[in-house]
Amino acid sequence: MNKDAYQIRKMNDAEFTFMLSGEPNTKYIEGIMEAESISYEQAKAKADKQVNEQLLPEGIKTKDNEFYSLIYKDEFIGLLWLKFDKKDGKKSCWIFDIFVKKEYRGYGKNLLLCPLQFRLKHTHKEVQM
Repeated sequence: MNKDAYQIRKMNDAEFTFMLSGEPNTKYIEGIMEAESISYEQAKAKADKQVNEQLLPEGIKTKDNEFYSLIYKDEFIGLLWLKFDKKDGKKSCWIFDIFVKKEYRGYGKNLLLCPLQFRLKHTHKEVQM
């Protein structure tokens, strides 16, 4: 795959909905099921509550969170959710979720570099990894 064909942009509302209700969310629910040995319904209720009340109470506009869509040749192929934090004067960035459609997996290096390049080019914010 041509690395120049990859792009990243801010996530739109439809892609955010996919993140919360599509395959990425299903994988999250399955992880809770496995870790806690609970039913799908129990894990889904727990995941929904955690996301809606704790992690993203203001949805896509929740402070200190950024959501990006990974694009290959104008097609949505995945997403990235970053959470920024500042404690004791130190800035940190956490990758809360990264998802790439199955048929595009294996090209992570190109995809992971995109958000850093995008952020530096468009926001001029300091990013440390």
